[in-house]
Amino acid sequence: MIRKTLTIAIVLFAGSAHAQQAGQAQMQAAREICAPDMQRLCPGISPGGGKLKACIHEHASEFSKPCADAMKDVRAARKQ
Repeated sequence: MIRKTLTIAIVLFAGSAHAQQAGQAQMQAAREICAPDMQRLCPGISPGGGKLKACIHEHASEFSKPCADAMKDVRAARKQ
């Protein structure tokens, strides 16, 4: 369930299919790096209905620096 939640969370930051292909390494790294933060900040939230996205935005300032940096890398890969 956590893996599915992380996958959905990371996909939120990678808009198009092309961007997802270009940034797969960044997305995988972000999933691994952000797993503890997601478990701590958004426990038990299932994807769907915008709840996970809202949780991520609500706690944006509380994510660890490595996780925040990983999400930034995913967003940068999306723009390429």
